[in-house]
Amino acid sequence: ARAKGISRIYGANRLTAKESDRKQGIIKMLTALGIKVKDLGDTLEIEGGEFKPCALNGQADHRMVMSGAVALSLCGGVVTDCEAVGKSYKNFFDDFKSLGGRYVR
Repeated sequence: ARAKGISRIYGANRLTAKESDRKQGIIKMLTALGIKVKDLGDTLEIEGGEFKPCALNGQADHRMVMSGAVALSLCGGVVTDCEAVGKSYKNFFDDFKSLGGRYVR
């Protein structure tokens, strides 16, 4: 999403049947960050750009929370449903902080 030009994610429909509808979650997250995204069915077309500070809904999905936290480290903002990281990486925020990431419990 920060790369110059257009990036495409193929096979995006397989993301709909996870802990959350990750395909729609990615679209909402990137849109909130100020990135243009086109849903072309099984393909997402992403126009790279600069992130803007925002609030992101983690959708109670560990992967959405972690990706949101990393994205927001570039621009500021908040991500919700952070307890979801316990499903796969309970020490995520400790490690994130050790690498310079900021968060509030």
